[in-house]
Amino acid sequence: MANNSTRFKFAFVGCILAGILFIQYSWVNLVRKEKLESVRFQLVKSIEHVVDKITLNEPAPAVERTILDKLLRQSFSQRGLGHVPFEFSLQSSRYPVASPGFNNKLAANPNNLTLQYVIGQPAPAHATEDLLILVVPSWRKMALNDTTWIMLGSILLTLMIGGIFYGTYIWVSRRQQLYNNRTADIERMIQQLETPLSTVSVAAQALGDAKVLNDTEKITYYQQIINKEVKRMNEEVNKLRSATEDKDVIDE
Repeated sequence: MANNSTRFKFAFVGCILAGILFIQYSWVNLVRKEKLESVRFQLVKSIEHVVDKITLNEPAPAVERTILDKLLRQSFSQRGLGHVPFEFSLQSSRYPVASPGFNNKLAANPNNLTLQYVIGQPAPAHATEDLLILVVPSWRKMALNDTTWIMLGSILLTLMIGGIFYGTYIWVSRRQQLYNNRTADIERMIQQLETPLSTVSVAAQALGDAKVLNDTEKITYYQQIINKEVKRMNEEVNKLRSATEDKDVIDE
């Protein structure tokens, strides 16, 4: 019954631990998702800010590559994205420009973040709209760098919870085993004492018999039996006491 109760308790605690791990996993995923959305939103706002500077509801003017690069970096820095690497291209029929690594970065990995923004209103003579294209390589890794400590903290907390659970399991298991051993020793001692107790009881009753009281040899015989069985019971008690003390030392 005790073993079943212990198993139930550990199963219950295990379910709680699994629930905590699931909550942590969900929370970390939510933080990562929100971080990615936040970085993407700030990038879009940075592009809008640059576009507002270079045009106002007009076709894209002639903009030098170095000036556009400077405007983008300034806009990124204002939003805490100064460390973000990027490549850009201003696709305009009047004056197209692109950063040196734009074509390579765009083709290198289709998973790179690519943002496009229409600039102004296309002139009647233009067949296509003017576009500002921004490519951010490895943007997920870059955006999630700030969440590294959160993930490490979550992992550390999980390990601590697991360690506490495992340590508690070992401690309770040892205590349960000690309890079982002591219970078994007590049951064994009871079994060992049943016979001498019965013998002592019979001998004591015999000494109360009038016939025995008048026979010195029988009195001596029954006294020897009682002394022998008492000695035997004392030995069993001492064995149990010694075994209990040894187990207490090991448990400590």
